[in-house]
Amino acid sequence: MKKKRKKLGRKLLSFVLTLVMLVGLMPVMSLTAYAATLGNESTTWSENSDIAGDVTINNNVTVNGDITLTIPEGKTLTINGQSDYESDAVIQCDYNSILTVSGGGTLIVNAPEEDGGHPPIDGIWGNLIVDGATVQVTGRADGVYGNVTVKSGLVCVNGGNGEAGGNGYSGISGVVIVNGGSITVIGGNGGNGDNYGNGGDGGYGVTGDVIVNGGSATITGGNGGTKGSDTYAFNGSFGQAVSGSITGNAEESGDNTNWTTVPGNTSEKQYIKIEHILVTGVALNKTTAQTIDIDEMVSFTATVSPDNAPDKTVKWSVGGTKADAVTLYSDEACETPVTLDTATETLTVYAKGISAGNATVTCTSNADSEKSASCNVTVNAYAGNPYASLVNTTTSVKFNDMDWYIIADDSTAVDAGTVTLLSKDPIGASKFHESQDSVYVYSISLVKGYLDSLTGTGGTFEAVADAIVTVKVKGSDSDSEVDAKLWLLSTSEAEGLSEDVRKCSTAMSYYWWLRSRGFDPNKAARVECEEGDVSSYGDNAWYEFGVRPALKLDLSKVTFDSSTKKFELTPVVEYPLWVGGVQVTSANKDDVLGDTDEGATVSYDVDTNKLTLNGVDIAAGYTEPGYNSTSGIYYSGNDSLSIVLSEDSDNKVGVTGNVQIGIESSRNITISGAGKLTVKGSGNYSVGIKAYALTMKDAEINVEGAFNGIQTQKYGYGVNIISGKVNAIGQTGTGIHSGMMDENYKTSAVTIGENATVVAIGGNKAINYLKNAIAGIGWTDPEDNTSKTTISISSEGQSIDTLKKMAFPELPASTVTTAPEANDLTFTGSAQELVTAGVASDGEMQYAIGTNTTTVPTTGWNASIPKGTDAGTYYVWYKAVGDDVHSDSEPKCIIVTIRAEGSGGDGAYVPSIPTSTTPAESYTVPVSNENTVNISTNISAGNAVVNEITQSDIDKIVDSEDAASTSKNKSITIDVSQAKSEVTSVQLTESTMEKLTEAVKADNHVDSVEIKMTNATVELDGKALDAVANQAEGNNIKLVVENTQTTKLNTAQQEALNQFT
Repeated sequence: MKKKRKKLGRKLLSFVLTLVMLVGLMPVMSLTAYAATLGNESTTWSENSDIAGDVTINNNVTVNGDITLTIPEGKTLTINGQSDYESDAVIQCDYNSILTVSGGGTLIVNAPEEDGGHPPIDGIWGNLIVDGATVQVTGRADGVYGNVTVKSGLVCVNGGNGEAGGNGYSGISGVVIVNGGSITVIGGNGGNGDNYGNGGDGGYGVTGDVIVNGGSATITGGNGGTKGSDTYAFNGSFGQAVSGSITGNAEESGDNTNWTTVPGNTSEKQYIKIEHILVTGVALNKTTAQTIDIDEMVSFTATVSPDNAPDKTVKWSVGGTKADAVTLYSDEACETPVTLDTATETLTVYAKGISAGNATVTCTSNADSEKSASCNVTVNAYAGNPYASLVNTTTSVKFNDMDWYIIADDSTAVDAGTVTLLSKDPIGASKFHESQDSVYVYSISLVKGYLDSLTGTGGTFEAVADAIVTVKVKGSDSDSEVDAKLWLLSTSEAEGLSEDVRKCSTAMSYYWWLRSRGFDPNKAARVECEEGDVSSYGDNAWYEFGVRPALKLDLSKVTFDSSTKKFELTPVVEYPLWVGGVQVTSANKDDVLGDTDEGATVSYDVDTNKLTLNGVDIAAGYTEPGYNSTSGIYYSGNDSLSIVLSEDSDNKVGVTGNVQIGIESSRNITISGAGKLTVKGSGNYSVGIKAYALTMKDAEINVEGAFNGIQTQKYGYGVNIISGKVNAIGQTGTGIHSGMMDENYKTSAVTIGENATVVAIGGNKAINYLKNAIAGIGWTDPEDNTSKTTISISSEGQSIDTLKKMAFPELPASTVTTAPEANDLTFTGSAQELVTAGVASDGEMQYAIGTNTTTVPTTGWNASIPKGTDAGTYYVWYKAVGDDVHSDSEPKCIIVTIRAEGSGGDGAYVPSIPTSTTPAESYTVPVSNENTVNISTNISAGNAVVNEITQSDIDKIVDSEDAASTSKNKSITIDVSQAKSEVTSVQLTESTMEKLTEAVKADNHVDSVEIKMTNATVELDGKALDAVANQAEGNNIKLVVENTQTTKLNTAQQEALNQFT
C-alpha cells in the first residue's frame, strides 16, 4: 500500500504526546472548579469551562493549557471552524496541552470546506480526553491530530477526503486508548483521478496504536479514489483501519467479516471493530446442596468465562441463615482462611464445617458483580447435641443460679464451641445515660459500665467470668467497638428472636434496653416487656429500664446436665507443670500467665503434653516442697514434655528474675520451634536446664548456669542436639553435662547432629562426653584464641576433659591476606623489627620466634612484630588468629638474618661465623656416582663452611679431555640440603670460588655452579661467579638464602645476581 504524505513537522506530535496521554489511564478527581462559562464569542479557552445552554461558536478556538470543558446533559456546544492561513485546526491545543470533555452533553466540531485556496485544517490539533460526553469531530484534514482517550461516552471522528487524485486524511493521527464507552473512527476517502490520473489512496482510520481496555472501538479506513480514463491509470488503495498495533483486554467483534484475528501485529484491514472482553459468567463445580459434618470440609472450584477474560479474579462470600456455620480456606489443610468479599485469584476454596446450620457459599466476578454462582452447605449438628432444640425457645437453662434462654448454638460438641445466652428476665435496672444532656453512645454508656462491673471484682459474675467469652460490640456504625463479656442485644438481634423470647417480667420495668441508637441522638432502642415489641424509635436515654444481658458461654469450661438444663463450671484439673510459679490447670491452660505481658502467651495442650511459649519473659519460679531451689519452668509428670517456641518469638526464663534452675524436668524434654529461648539459672550451683534427657532442634537456645549450663541425669539418655543453634555456659562446671558418670553409660552422651550449631563453655570443661557427627574446634582457654585444637568426628564417643570451650561445626579459617616479609638487616647494637607487618582477614596477625623452620612455637604468640638485636639467624613464625567465628590459619615460618657489622669503610660484607645455636655437625656430601667427589663441611647455626675444593676434585667432576668433548656434568653441584642440621647459608673459600669460576668459564660445557641448601638452591653461572668473586674480601665467600624467593648477599653481590637468582 502506498504511504501518504503529511506535514512532517506536525507528524512528530503523535510521538511527542504519547507519554502525556497516559494521563488518560490514571484516576482523576470527580470535582472540577469551573471558572468560565462559554458564549458564542469564546475563542480562547485558558481555564476550566462549561456552558449554560446551547452555544455555537463560528470561529476557530485556541486552548491554552490543560483544561476541562463540562457540557451539561441535554446541552450542545457546536464549533464551526473557519478556513484561513493562520490556523491548523478548528480547536488547537497549544504546547501539547490536553482538552478533557466531560458531562453528559454534546460537542460538535466541524472543519470548513476548502475556501479560496486556503489549506484544509484538522478538527482538533492536540490531545483529547472524553469522560462521559458525546463528541463528534469532522476534519477537512485529519479528524484529530493527537492522541485520544475515551473513559466513557460516545466519540465519532472523521478524516477529510482527498482532492482530485489526492490521498484521504486520517481519522485520528495518534494513539487511541479506550477504557470505556465507544469510539467510531473513519478515514477520509481518496480523491477520484482526473481525466488521465490515478485515484488517491484512502486515509488511515488510526495511524498509531489502538489500546482497548474497556468499551469498544469501530475503525474504518477511507476508500480509494476511482482512476481516470487513461488505460494505464490505477484506482486508489483503501486506507488501513489501524496502522499501529492493537492491544489491550479486547478482541474482534463477532460481526467482523473477511479478516483474521486482530491482537498482535498490525492488521491490514479496512474495517475492524474491537470490543472489550466481558465476563459472561461464573460457575461452581458443585451446584446441588452439600451436606457435611462439623470439622469436615467440601471444596468448591469456580470457573470464570470466557477463558480469555482479562480479569478472572473473584470475590468469595458466605451467607445464608447461619453464615458462620462454615469457614472458607484456600488450602486443603484448612490452615489459611480466605478473606471474604475481597478480590482474589484463588478459584478453589475449602468450606469447613464449624457449627450446625445452613450457609450459602457464593463466588462473584470481580469484573462484573452481576455474574456469580452459589451453592448451599448444610452442616449437620453433631450427634447428641443437647442445645439445638433449645435455641430461640422459652425453655430456660440455668447458669450462675439464673435463668437464661439459648439464642444461638455454635457448639461443635457438648463441651466445645459456644452457646449464646439471654437472661430470661432483667437482672437489674439502669439508665442508658446519666442525664438528658447525654448523647447516645453505647461504648461509654452508663448501662455498659453497669454490665462490666458484674464480671469484675465483687460482681455477681466474678466467679464464672473465665467461662464467658469476651466479644466485640458497638451500638451503631459511628460508635467505637469495645470488649464486653455481658452486653445488650442490638435492634436486629432482638428482632431475630421469637416474640415469646423477647417477652419478660415487668418486675424491674415495663421495658428493657437494647444497645442500638434510637430516633434521636439522646434516645436508645428498647423492647416492651409484656408484648415483646421492638421499638427502634426508642426512648430517652436517661430513663431507667430493665437490663437483660446476653453472654457467650465457653463450653469447654462448663458442663451441661441435659436433665436439669443446668450449666456448671467444669472442675479444675491440675497438671504437674508450673510456669513462672503458676501451676497449669484446665482453667488457665490456654493462657497460663494471663495478661502479664501484652501479646505474650504460654499455652498448654494436655492431649499432646505440649507447652507453647510465645514471646514470654518468665521471671518467677516454683519451689518443690522439700527442696530449696526454684525453677522457672518445672515439670514432674510421667510423660515426655514438649516445649515449642512460636515462630519468631523471643522467650526468656530466669533472665530478669532469680531462679536457681531455669527449666527442670524429671522426664525427657524436647525443645523445638522457629523461635528463640534464653534460659539462665542464678546463684551458686545453679543450672540453666536440668532434665532426665534433653532433645533440641530447629530453635535458637542460649543457656547459662553458675555450675552447669545444661545437665541431664546419670541414668538418662543424655543431650541430643539435632539442629538449630545452642549456646551453653557452665561458669564453674560444664557447659553441657550429659549425666555420663563412667564408661558404662555411653548412651548418656552429648550428641551433636550434622545440622546443629553448638558453642559450649565450662569453667571445668565444655562437654563431658561427646558424640559428634561434625568436626569442631576446642579451646583449653576460652579467652585465648591461640589455644585452639580440632575436634574430630566421633560416633563412638569421646572425652576431652582439657577443652573448656567447644564450637561446632569447625570454624572456617581466617586468612593471611598479606604475608610479612623479612627485613634486610645489619647488626646495629639495637633491637630491630625482623619482618614487615602482615595483614589478616577475619582475625588478628600474631608472631612468635621459634628455633627452626619445622617446630611451631607453643608460647610467645602475640600481635607485636618480633625484634632481634644480635647478629645471626632468626626463625619468625606467623599466623592469622581467628575471631569468635573463625579458626586460626596454618602457621608459617620466615628465616631472617641480621648480618654482622661491616668493616673497611665501603660497607662490604665481612663474613663471620655466627654463634652456634645448634650442635655443630661435620657433614660430607655422599658420593652418588663416579662423577661425584666428597666435600666435607662443618655446619653450625645454619651455616655450612665448605672445606677447600681441590683442582683434582673439580677436574674429576668436569672430566673434559679436549675442547670438543662434553662434560659429564652440565653443572657443578654442592649439595648440603640433606644434612641433619638445617642449612640456610654456605661459606666457600676464595680459592674454591676461583677454581669454580675457571671451571665454568673454561670450554668444557659446564654451565653453572649449583649450591643446594635446606630451603633453597642458588645457581651461579660464569658472570655471577665473577661478580661474587670480585666482591669478596678476605678469604671466604658466604651465600645466605632466606627463603625460596630471596637470595641474601651483600648489596653489590645482590645487584650482580638479580638476573640469575
